[in-house]
Amino acid sequence: MEQYFIGVDGGGTKTQFVLCGGDGKVLSKIKCGCSNPVNIGVKDCAEILRKGISALISQLSARAHCIIFAGIAGAASGNYKEEIAAFIPENEKYKLYVGSDIVNALNAAFGFEDGLAVIGGTGSSCFVRKGNAYFRVGGGGWRLDRGGSGYAIAVRALDAVLREADGRGAQTCLSAIVAEKYGSFPENLSKIYDLSVEEVASFAKYVFQGYESGDEVCVSVLQETAVYMAELVKTGFRVSDLKKRRVALVGGLFKDGPLFSMLSAKLPDCNFFVASRPAVLGAALEAVRLGGTKAEKEFAENFINTF
Repeated sequence: MEQYFIGVDGGGTKTQFVLCGGDGKVLSKIKCGCSNPVNIGVKDCAEILRKGISALISQLSARAHCIIFAGIAGAASGNYKEEIAAFIPENEKYKLYVGSDIVNALNAAFGFEDGLAVIGGTGSSCFVRKGNAYFRVGGGGWRLDRGGSGYAIAVRALDAVLREADGRGAQTCLSAIVAEKYGSFPENLSKIYDLSVEEVASFAKYVFQGYESGDEVCVSVLQETAVYMAELVKTGFRVSDLKKRRVALVGGLFKDGPLFSMLSAKLPDCNFFVASRPAVLGAALEAVRLGGTKAEKEFAENFINTF
């Protein structure tokens, strides 16, 4: 029997599937859309997984067997893990495990060691691993979270544009961008309500641009975001009692720099680093661990070199 591994990293914007051999070398990879069950429902999430897995499995010989770990944003809520797996028929060619993207993030950043990771993408959350215990802080999704995410930043920015338009708020460069993309506020507010969660969250990039140009509203929005993220980190260390203050920053919000420096200033006792290894590596590593292998260094190096 030929043994292979598939790692799946599912989020609020995209889902990445990677097929690799037992040595970690990447053989194939594909991307699909959002798979967060909170956003799209359990059935549609399972369909995304089924299609992606089937596409990769079809490339293997009849003698192949895969261990698959799908770490999905939102899957830790309620019974989503079990419900998602129930929609995907069992198959003699693979063994599927469905879990949270908490595992992807931590494995990618720390291997199988303990650590704390802050997620800043379409959504936001803080994950901690200490031994065999996992802790989550935040991560309530776009309806509940009030900071730390691309969606929350975008909503705060759009509110600032509306506040300028009706006289409550300061001038901001964001107003011209909104007018160009959607028309003037408040006359065209309905266009915002027609957008998906992912489309709203994508507006966050203009806040980072405005920050670089010194726009006071954009600076304020990112400062508020840093305060929210710092609370996640402090709470994560408190509830887990993790002593080593290493913090991995995971997700698109940390690629542009300001939040890294803001968090470092707010929590100088923490060693922050922007996670450079892809989260889907963490999913593949979890598949390897579930297959009974604990050595991850060589597997991870081969994965990165061929990814």
